[in-house]
Amino acid sequence: MFASQLKQTIRREFRCHSLTYVPLSADRLQERGFNQSELLLTVSGLPASSVLARVDQAAAKQSKKTRENRIKSYKKNPFCVLSRKTSDIAGKDFLVVDDIYTTGTTVRQAAAILLAHGAKSVSSLTVARAK
Repeated sequence: MFASQLKQTIRREFRCHSLTYVPLSADRLQERGFNQSELLLTVSGLPASSVLARVDQAAAKQSKKTRENRIKSYKKNPFCVLSRKTSDIAGKDFLVVDDIYTTGTTVRQAAAILLAHGAKSVSSLTVARAK
């Protein structure tokens, strides 16, 4: 449903960016059977690189928390760079794709890790915004 618009927007606004997506924890990936953010890019026919991993494998679902608790929940960044991908980050502009934006904490933390590993810039694109 969103694939065509996502592809058009990325080609128009983020043409020179390397694409990546917000990773799920291993538990959440097994529970769902797919990563919705990765799938958005796949069905759009856009090449994305998996450069991030989640290190907080037992994190509670964000949808079960209040907005205030979501913001407070991450004292430590839940993401790390996959070691084999470190050299693929330096000097590049990245676009992080996620399915839903609630507080912005997830994309800010993903961006922080990419920037700490030498990304030139990081932008984000989400399909939906929650209140």
